[in-house]
Amino acid sequence: MTNIMMASGLAGFLLAFQADLFVPVSGPADAAPAYSDIVAALGQDIRELEIGSTLRGNANAGTRLLVPEKCEKEGEAEAYNYALSGDVEEAFLFIPGLCLWIEIGYDKTRDRVRLDSDFISAVLNQYTSSMIYHVHPRGMESLEENLPSFADFITLALINATRMWNPDFDIKHRIVTRLGVAEYEFADREKAKSLLEYYRKTGLEDFEAQNLAYEYMRPQYRRSYSSEVERCKEYRGSIQQKLAGCSPIRTEAFIVTFRSLAPAHE
Repeated sequence: MTNIMMASGLAGFLLAFQADLFVPVSGPADAAPAYSDIVAALGQDIRELEIGSTLRGNANAGTRLLVPEKCEKEGEAEAYNYALSGDVEEAFLFIPGLCLWIEIGYDKTRDRVRLDSDFISAVLNQYTSSMIYHVHPRGMESLEENLPSFADFITLALINATRMWNPDFDIKHRIVTRLGVAEYEFADREKAKSLLEYYRKTGLEDFEAQNLAYEYMRPQYRRSYSSEVERCKEYRGSIQQKLAGCSPIRTEAFIVTFRSLAPAHE
């Protein structure tokens, strides 16, 4: 499967595009077929479906965790609980219309998680209003570790590029950390669309996502973001207060908006 790597540190900037194969496992559990009917990609998934009652870590690469009947606020609070106690990064796709959370990560470590991009693409082709979350584990103490890395912005470009022409498209990207939620997006969506239009006019339509990603990988955009992160450090108070004070972080290419979270009640 094609994959994208999300990293929590600036050192994890390099993106991975490679073919990884999972060994097929047994079919979905008895409770799973209804979700396979609703979300077509689940019916074609080689990972066994595991229905859970709460968002949590999953160390088994052969299973995919589904958490149904959990809407946005409650799911975010449970993701926040994981950020306080988890040992590796996790990633989820949330479908608001279904109140359904789907695990989308694998090959997880403390500072990065790979995304099942083919699976994500299949889900987004069906549900254009969705949210992609990745959750930083405990122990992320620095201001940078509680914000998106620059690699996360490139992941945004790769995932969103081919869907920006759809008027119903609404895909949000968020990270959850021990301090709260940071949502990140293009600062100028129309600029991104104009670049995509240029690629199409010049015969690069089949590679428009890669070209958009390469455009935003230019050093000027990375320097601009690093500069704004440094500016956040000038605010007084705790890291959480600094993040709240400098939010939204706005650069020429991207905007990051931070908000605090409360944990879910056990």
